[in-house]
Amino acid sequence: MKPVLVNTIAPLIERKHVQGEEGVRLCGANTGNACFADAIQNQLDTNLEVDCYKIQEWEDKEKFVFVLPASNWINSDGRVLRRTFLPLENTDVNLLTLGIGIQMNIDDRLTDFVSRLGQDTIRALHILSEHSRYIGVRGNITGECLDMLHIHNWKVIGCPSFYEPYRKNSGVWKLREPTLSKPIINVTPGRTSEHKIIKYGYNRKILFMMQAMADMPLSIWEDKDIEQRHIEQKFPGLSIIQPGELKEYIKKYGNIFFTANEWSDFLRKGDFSFSVGSRFHGNMMALINDIPALWIMHDARTKELIEAMNLPYVMPDDVNKSISLEELMANCHYDDKFYTKYKELSRQYVELLNVCNVQHTFGDISD
Repeated sequence: MKPVLVNTIAPLIERKHVQGEEGVRLCGANTGNACFADAIQNQLDTNLEVDCYKIQEWEDKEKFVFVLPASNWINSDGRVLRRTFLPLENTDVNLLTLGIGIQMNIDDRLTDFVSRLGQDTIRALHILSEHSRYIGVRGNITGECLDMLHIHNWKVIGCPSFYEPYRKNSGVWKLREPTLSKPIINVTPGRTSEHKIIKYGYNRKILFMMQAMADMPLSIWEDKDIEQRHIEQKFPGLSIIQPGELKEYIKKYGNIFFTANEWSDFLRKGDFSFSVGSRFHGNMMALINDIPALWIMHDARTKELIEAMNLPYVMPDDVNKSISLEELMANCHYDDKFYTKYKELSRQYVELLNVCNVQHTFGDISD
């Protein structure tokens, strides 16, 4: 069945030549969205696209399958779910949502989270389920949430971008061992362990991969000054770096991209040797470009994705301890167990596309 890519961020063509803050906006406020949205575009054998809020306007909908790159759509707000799926209740439409997940605090109880979902949000999820052979969820926590809502046609896929090496390399993939010859970092400003990562970057002059306005890219684009209050808000605990020094570090070592292809080109040409940070897709972009990555598991979403794909991680408390970057990197292991799991997950992902009658670009990978 001919797939239609459902745009949940701005189409790729609009993001190719954009500059500055507008690029972040077109990526849905976080450029990490480009990682999985562009991966799915590469994986689908199609040039057809539609906005996620305009599926109902597509003619002959029953002849196509609408593939939606998804993220934290299951949340107490539920706006994206309601706007996307409620209009499809009485339509004949085929859907495949990939990577949908819940937005829950890491110490929250799932039963409490489910109890806070609005009735229209739950109805929207049932409409999604009724129009889908399967729903591709990012992990078992989201699957358990759907089970509680009496929705059972889900399969765990993790993040769709995870399967790009499998697609590009016909199933063959092997990472080199991480080193500190040319590392890169990413951070999630506002969290307690982030000051330690930014300190690693500043002291060692490590490139800083940015994803959102909270990372302060205006220092690059507009030469905007950083104030002490910004440091206290975004990197609580950071005391050795002055505002002017942080600004100069960001100007010289900060990088941000609005398409996965441009991001990948930069990473591959840079020959980076190790990535560490709390941005899930910042590390995933490194990993799928053959850079060993170590995640900081700081929220429920990251936990769910890490567990689904068997990725190496440390906890924020591990980072907060007085350990060196070398000691942190010692937790970055990709062993035979990881590669066995990777092949298994990749085959399951391709099989999901096949079962849902989605024409794709993985080819016939039987090994």
